[in-house]
Parts: sequence; structure tokens; C-alpha cells
Amino acid sequence: MSFQGESRRGAAELAPSPGAWLMALLLLMLLTWPARPLHAKSFNDSCEARLPPLPVTVVTTPIAYKLDLSLPHKEIAQLAGPAKTGAYVLGLTKARFSTRITYRANLMQDRVNQKECLLPAITVTLSYPSVVVYIGSEFAEGSCSYREILTHELRHVQAFQQHMAELETAVREAMTERFGAPIYSATGQSLSLLSQEINSVWKPFILAEQRKVQALQKLVDSPEESRRVVRACGGELRKTILDGRNEAAAAEGSY
Repeated sequence: MSFQGESRRGAAELAPSPGAWLMALLLLMLLTWPARPLHAKSFNDSCEARLPPLPVTVVTTPIAYKLDLSLPHKEIAQLAGPAKTGAYVLGLTKARFSTRITYRANLMQDRVNQKECLLPAITVTLSYPSVVVYIGSEFAEGSCSYREILTHELRHVQAFQQHMAELETAVREAMTERFGAPIYSATGQSLSLLSQEINSVWKPFILAEQRKVQALQKLVDSPEESRRVVRACGGELRKTILDGRNEAAAAEGSY
């Protein structure tokens, strides 16, 4: 009798209560229902742990210029473009800017869920492959007027060089911030997405930053500087301008 009594008590203790069933069901749901989000989070964590950020390298080259003394100042004015139409351009600095972006990438894939992540190491090359300083052929090499014009034009070259350092910093900081975290995509798409972003976002960004050099160039061509150059060398440059105006007036009167 006592054995049966103990057996009944044991059976009563093992029978689950309604609350225990509910707790077991909730536990089962927690273990199974969010399985995909947990896997996704695990993949992202693995990417960031196994693919540390790679450097963004910005390469610049010193600006070299060449002199062109073959054109009269009237033709140099035409090279300067519509903005200088009718102006007396005694010298001119023309520069062509170039940028090149290359990259290599570390890639990690989740074949089960058809996902991948990528971290690129990017190299940006900034350069002025062509810088030409024009001085009007009317001005003899080594003359006072020639030296004044050359000094002024070299200030334009220096402005390009000064801005190059600012451009280098702006590009490095912006791209380092952007590519400090992986690019996530479906399998086989991350390299294509990176290429699209470089062409549609970063090349236009660099060109827009480069155009800020025009503010420095305008400072070089300030009205005060223009007056100083024209009045230099005992009025030689001023005389050249006046002679040009007289020739233009005579040409108009001959028709």
C-alpha cells in the first residue's frame, strides 16, 4: 500500500501543469521562429570580423608645366574661351585634370542564403597630366614684361598644386568613411554594385571637389593683381594693350 501511495505522488509530481506547457511552447517558438534573422545577423558579424576595413590610398603627383611662347596674345585670348572674349589676355595657364580609381576586394559568401559581403581596398590617382603656360609671343623671353607675366602665371600653377593637397584630403576622408563597412548584396552582385557606385557617385564627387580650385584661381586674377601687372615694367604691358586696341579700332574703320 505504501508503495502505491508513493507511486501516485510521483505521478502527480511529473504531470506538467498548464503553465509549464505554455512556457515550453514559448521556448520552442523562440528557438525556431527567428532562425533566419539570427543567421543573417551571424553572417554580418562574421563579415565585419573576418573582413577588416582596407585602406583608401590617394596618390598625387607634383604638377609639372611646359611653356608655350609661340602664340600672340590675341590667339591666347581665344584659347581662354568665351569668358575672355574681348579681353586682353597676355598670358594663360591651361590645365587638364585626370582621376583614376582602381580597387581590389576581399569577398565572403554565404552559399546557403545566396548572400555575400565585400570590402574594397581603393586607390585613387589624382593628377594634372597637362599644364601649359602660355605667354604672348610679343614679349621677348627674359624681358621685364615676360618675367612679370610668367610670375603671374606661375601663381596659377601654385594654386593648382595647393588645391591638390586639399582635394587629396577631401577624397581620402569621404571614401574612408564610406568604405569602412562591408557592402552586402546577393551572391555575385557586390563587385558590380561597387563599380556602379564608383562611376555614378565617386567620380562625379572628385570632379566637383576639383572644380573648387576655381575659387583660388579667381584670387590670383584679382582686379588688384591685374592692375599691378599692367602697370609693371614702366608701362610696357599697358602699351601693348593700348597698341592692340588701336589696331582693333583701325581694323574696324577699314571696312
